[in-house]
Amino acid sequence: GMIQDGKIEINCLSYHDLLRKHGRRRADWVLIDAEGHDDEIIQAILSSPDSDTLPYIIAFEHVHIVEKNRGVFSMLRNRGYYCVHLQSMDTFCQRRGGDEDGVYGGVLRAMGCVVISYE
Repeated sequence: GMIQDGKIEINCLSYHDLLRKHGRRRADWVLIDAEGHDDEIIQAILSSPDSDTLPYIIAFEHVHIVEKNRGVFSMLRNRGYYCVHLQSMDTFCQRRGGDEDGVYGGVLRAMGCVVISYE
């Protein structure tokens, strides 16, 4: 980005524009770290009317969302996601359709993650 008048200009792409740019139908994994704006990005991704374009996994820091916009978890559930909240303040949401706690939960535990709740 450019710095002008003390402001930084950053070029951004929407999730769907990013998919088009790389010739992809969907992303397997989306990691969001937007310092308190994670919910806005999640809502933009979930706004797609085509469920086939939604990422398989969305990961983000839940600490900001719990404070600001808890409704985003309802939106995730309504779009078919199963969320796992970790002690590290991170949340991993996976599209339903498989063994939610089997492979997925096992991988998180193998990574040393402490699961505090499922949603």
